[in-house]
Amino acid sequence: MTALLALAVSAYSIAQVTGVLTGPRRVPALSRPQSSPIPIAFSYSDTVNEFSSPRAFQDQLLAQSIEEATNDATLELWRCISIHHLRTIKLQRATRGLLASAIVLVVMTAEKLLLGIL
Repeated sequence: MTALLALAVSAYSIAQVTGVLTGPRRVPALSRPQSSPIPIAFSYSDTVNEFSSPRAFQDQLLAQSIEEATNDATLELWRCISIHHLRTIKLQRATRGLLASAIVLVVMTAEKLLLGIL
């Protein structure tokens, strides 16, 4: 029963790590508000979704003022830092769970081997 629990924790930890490495799901608190301008050249997903051609992208980018570009860059940097922080926390938790389950499995295997020898 303990081995089954350790394997379940391992599987869960691996699923969590996979989620962290493949990208966050929607994080509403960190998502760009619908009413805010697209942070052109700073948010690749928003930029790719908004502009259908390099020309449309270039026209919009060149129409931005330095103040608008600085504001967009600052807000996108905050979003990236915040998402990175959340990913780090999730990765640490998943790694601790995987380590704990690995220790349990190693101890159980060692116990079986020692009992088999004795």
